[in-house]
Amino acid sequence: MFIINSILSHCSNLIRPFTSSTLGLNLVSPSQETFTVFGDFCLVIDLKFTSSRVDRLHYTISYVLKQKITLRHW
Repeated sequence: MFIINSILSHCSNLIRPFTSSTLGLNLVSPSQETFTVFGDFCLVIDLKFTSSRVDRLHYTISYVLKQKITLRHW
C-alpha cells in the first residue's frame, strides 16, 4: 500500500430525521454527507519556497516553489 492511502480518509455524516436544532427547527428527512479528509502531508511532500519577489504595484509576493513527492511502500 502506498503511504498516500494512509493520509486519505473517506467519511460520512448522517443526521437522523426529527433532529432539532438549537432554534427548535426539526429535520423532516435524514441528511447524509460523504466527504474525504486529508491527513498530514509532511511524510509525502517536501515543499521549498525560494526566490521571493515583491510587486509593490500589485501588492503581491511571489515565490519559486520546488516540490518533492515521495511515495513509499509499507
